[in-house]
Amino acid sequence: MADLKACRHDVQCEVFEDILFVESNGTAFIYGVEFEDGYPKGLKPDLALKQQSFIQFLRDETRRDNDALGLTALISPAMNTRPKARQRLRTSLHGALPS
Repeated sequence: MADLKACRHDVQCEVFEDILFVESNGTAFIYGVEFEDGYPKGLKPDLALKQQSFIQFLRDETRRDNDALGLTALISPAMNTRPKARQRLRTSLHGALPS
């Protein structure tokens, strides 16, 4: 569980508290991201809502990036923000999670 400060271009920042991650094979994943609505089943409602809020934030940011890229986002898989976002997440979490 972690508290995260998510910023867009170091200007617009939002704090997300008590975000759950799952670690597998040395990679951290956001718990519940696999659910379409971002609401992880099996969690207490207050924690599930926090997860859902963070997941929605990430999805909105991905949409904003794709909108800014326009057709480039569709043409070039290298421009896809998901791998970049995963790498940024891994980099920002490096050392933050217990081994």
